[in-house]
Amino acid sequence: MLKNIKRRLFSWFLDRYKKSKRRKSVTDINEALELAKKAISTNKYAFLITNNGSNSPSARLVEPVVNYEEMTFWIGTNPSLRKIEEIKENPAVTLAFGNEKNDSNVVIQGIANVENNPDFARQHWKAYWRLFFPDGPESADFILIRIEWQSIEVLDFSRNIIPEPFGLKPLKIMRHQINGEQKQSREEA
Repeated sequence: MLKNIKRRLFSWFLDRYKKSKRRKSVTDINEALELAKKAISTNKYAFLITNNGSNSPSARLVEPVVNYEEMTFWIGTNPSLRKIEEIKENPAVTLAFGNEKNDSNVVIQGIANVENNPDFARQHWKAYWRLFFPDGPESADFILIRIEWQSIEVLDFSRNIIPEPFGLKPLKIMRHQINGEQKQSREEA
């Protein structure tokens, strides 16, 4: 009997929690995009996922530099690494951020370009990267990857981005070019 009461009480509590979260759920695209930026800003690292040519994903942990106004992502790397070749073969990439503390994740799907521009290298350089690239941002062993987003998937319990079915699907924001004007739209993920 006590077990049955506990089960009903737990079920009642979960139902109240879901209803409360649903009432506060963010559905506005611009608000969701701003909250996605906040979620990204709480993460130092992300996984960069490329296609390795065998129709298999290839993932590695990276430290992106984010331009929040343009929502572009910059990753410093060595030009001889496999991710550069994979991007040259197929520029469609995924950048995945996860935050266990906030029960959130943001997944960026975008197009990557390899940038060999000294101005960009200096602009997006982090001083402690000298550990990995001793000759600095203008050396031959340093190159940048720039990722421009095409879609952003957001699921964030702490910021109430929890579309239906409850917590099982992220909110997906698409970036479209229509008559030279940037527009965002919401789609089901």
